[in-house]
Amino acid sequence: MQRYKKLRVMADYGSSGIWACVPVGPFRHGMLEHSSLSLPKELSGAIDRWIEEYWKVLDAPEQFDQAAFVAEGRRLAVELKQFVGPEISVEYDPEVGEPEDILGE
Repeated sequence: MQRYKKLRVMADYGSSGIWACVPVGPFRHGMLEHSSLSLPKELSGAIDRWIEEYWKVLDAPEQFDQAAFVAEGRRLAVELKQFVGPEISVEYDPEVGEPEDILGE
């Protein structure tokens, strides 16, 4: 796994849900493929399902449970932090509220 100093878990349409916090051109971060981090299959699949859930806000906003979505994203960020270990910082950027640094919980 290539080493990054900081990762961000953030939903975006068509994304992997994981971003390296390094400038990429004019952008503040660059999207990472799960394979570049050698994520376990279970974690990768859970993040994929989380991103798929994000699309519901476009198709059926009345069925989108924002609180549950934010809670699941935070849970996934904690799981990612446990996977990458203490050497790499993980931040969770929810749909609402301020970004949160995830500690080794």
